[in-house]
Amino acid sequence: MFQKEHLSVLDWILFHIISVIPLVNLIVYIILLITPQTNKTLKNYLISIIVLISIAAFIFIIFASVIANSIF
Repeated sequence: MFQKEHLSVLDWILFHIISVIPLVNLIVYIILLITPQTNKTLKNYLISIIVLISIAAFIFIIFASVIANSIF
């Protein structure tokens, strides 16, 4: 479905619906990134999502450690 040259609006809506389901979204992201036929635009979008999630996780870990050190 995500292997066409141009994705339709319905494809993008389906992608965003899949993206809000916890754990399923990670599995779908990995499958789409590994599959060589996946649309290049979608792959770039997935990479940007993964980079932003990684940055947010890093900031959360720093913030949580600062709060934990100030409490104890």
